[in-house]
Amino acid sequence: MLLIALILLAGCAQISEEKAQAIARVFISKQVKLFIKTNETLNTNITDEKISMVSLQKTPQGYSLAFNMSGNVNGLEKTAIVKIGVSNEGKVITLNGQNIRQR
Repeated sequence: MLLIALILLAGCAQISEEKAQAIARVFISKQVKLFIKTNETLNTNITDEKISMVSLQKTPQGYSLAFNMSGNVNGLEKTAIVKIGVSNEGKVITLNGQNIRQR
């Protein structure tokens, strides 16, 4: 009986939308950087950087979130869509559709 209860609890373990958003925002702020490439040189001198969520979808694994990142490079606006997957356990599991492993 105890085993059945544990299996049911484990299957129901989920994080909230708010927690998934917070985890994704922290990951983006620490791990994702906008850049522009000119003459084979990377320029990461971005000003007025902004991150806004554009979509959130519940999945069997957790949540799939999409964010719009924007900023200015030499007076030009640079934008990018970043897609993050957050597991029910609260770990970032995908970045732009690619599986990732966190330390």
